[in-house]
Amino acid sequence: MKKWFLNNYKNYLCLILGIVIMAFSSVFFNNSHFGSDAIYTLNQGLSKLTHLDTGITNIIIGVIAFIVLLIIDRKAIGVGTFLMAIFLGLIISLLFKINIVPNLSYEYIESLSFIPTVDFISIPKVVYLLLQLLGGFGVALYIYGNRGISPLEGILIKIQKVSKVPFWIIKIINDIIFYAIGLILGATFGIGSLIAAFTYGPM
Repeated sequence: MKKWFLNNYKNYLCLILGIVIMAFSSVFFNNSHFGSDAIYTLNQGLSKLTHLDTGITNIIIGVIAFIVLLIIDRKAIGVGTFLMAIFLGLIISLLFKINIVPNLSYEYIESLSFIPTVDFISIPKVVYLLLQLLGGFGVALYIYGNRGISPLEGILIKIQKVSKVPFWIIKIINDIIFYAIGLILGATFGIGSLIAAFTYGPM
């Protein structure tokens, strides 16, 4: 048991920390009103449709994707796959309930007296870029943990293996569909969505 712990604790620590950071990043995205990545845009649209918070809709999508992956490619499933399906949404929902993440709208950021005004730089957009980097860092930690891919990514990888279509094309098509559904359901689309599309989309 001790040997197993010494060999694996770093992986699980990175896995859990990465998911927690991604959850914080998702709530920051929601409170920024700048738009977000494709999956969160879909979650936001479903949230408006069902009147559930995006953490719960994330769990619903995650569980459905987990079941599909279990059917089509159960070898791709790991502990991280299950945690991404359930744990991420639970943390997002908890963060909404305890309300510790500030509203990061343009007006709020510009009203902060300790942030200097720079004529040629949009400070809110800089803040949003930093939030994107925070989310990317969470994803990197999750990947480094190497304990299973997310359910949705697992499905896309399986589609790529069967279709032989390059993964980046499948990912972009998937993101376009998620963005479209989210927008139809009333989700926010803004500069953050465009940044996320070009940074996360082809990954």
